[in-house]
Amino acid sequence: MVCRSILVLFLLAYLSVVGCNSAENQLVEDSHSHVPKTNAQIPFEVLIVDISGKCDAIKVAFEEDRKDEAHDPLHEIGYLIAKLPDAAREENLSPSELDQVKAASDQLMIAFGKVDALFHGDERGVEYNQVEPDVQNALAVLKEKANPKKE
Repeated sequence: MVCRSILVLFLLAYLSVVGCNSAENQLVEDSHSHVPKTNAQIPFEVLIVDISGKCDAIKVAFEEDRKDEAHDPLHEIGYLIAKLPDAAREENLSPSELDQVKAASDQLMIAFGKVDALFHGDERGVEYNQVEPDVQNALAVLKEKANPKKE
């Protein structure tokens, strides 16, 4: 568990720093983003919607061989993923469910870290389709926690 936390912190730092400190790669407000880029708490459900949208944008960019268009959303998604555990704590989730959110967040961070590595010349970098099953599994868990079935 400690190793996973260290790995996630490393990947978050990697996504937000390595090769991306030029002005053109800084986070900017997306005109159709639901998430303001501030330190204010973002509701859990809003994070899930925005992360899903960024996943779709990344997937389409890779499918249409416009990979460069996936780079900015990759960095934005790292910012959003990092906020998931704190936002989930504001929900009425059990400790077990919070652990599931954390695990899904870690899974997303690792998957997108691998894709981002492709843009930075790391030989461990992969195409989006290679991590898509992990991304979809993690998103399914997060969506379930954001929209629990009413009994």
